[in-house]
Amino acid sequence: MNNTINEKGLKLVDEIKLNQDYSEIKKEALINFGFDPINLDSFINWMLQYYNEDFEEITDQNIDEDIDFGSGTIDLLTESERAELGDISTADDENKQRKDRFKLVNKKEWLEIGQALKNERLELGISLNKMGRILNTSTSRISNLENGRPVMMADNLRASYKLALELERMKQQAEIKTIAQNNSKNTQINHIQIVHDGGELYILNLVTESGTVIHIKDIKGMKWAHMVAKNKFAKYLNVPIVLKLTNGEKVRLDAQYSAC
Repeated sequence: MNNTINEKGLKLVDEIKLNQDYSEIKKEALINFGFDPINLDSFINWMLQYYNEDFEEITDQNIDEDIDFGSGTIDLLTESERAELGDISTADDENKQRKDRFKLVNKKEWLEIGQALKNERLELGISLNKMGRILNTSTSRISNLENGRPVMMADNLRASYKLALELERMKQQAEIKTIAQNNSKNTQINHIQIVHDGGELYILNLVTESGTVIHIKDIKGMKWAHMVAKNKFAKYLNVPIVLKLTNGEKVRLDAQYSAC
């Protein structure tokens, strides 16, 4: 084995790891070669299609030459990354293995993106069913996206999801602005009131300093009533939320749906 060439090959790998696109290249390499240590010669030649100019500069060789980087190997995964990836596919079919590897190397990123979308959806008080209606798709598909599981046309669904959130945020802000304008001349909002009617519905009201009650909407379930009150109104009006119980008792609520 030519140790000089091998060292230049390792130098090239180190240079590639500093590149801003390395994380994507690493994913592609793991999908292509698998998760075991990769033959250096195979890896470098595979990398040529991405980094021709870097290759010539670092190795001082013409890329058209048949260069042998020897039998050394490189491991793209740390021990913690390998443990995080979990079980590796043992399927006989190579295409199936590649698909499985694709899911494994992307699952962490998919989950992070999905959970961020879910958190924003919940902050806006949008239920899974409502988001399904907005996007005209099944709740199971949305749930899979939010929980980092693979879905068909995932990029399109994420883009539509983000747009729906932005439009809903704009809609809610416009609604708050209208309410504030309609009541700013003669009234000032004192607090947001949630009234339990004794059944499944919770009535959402705005209560002015003079005691006038402005009905907003009826919401099914305490969790969603509080979430809408907190994220859709309290955030912008900067007023407290008060739960009025069936016995007439009033309890001020905090952000965790409990009494303060």
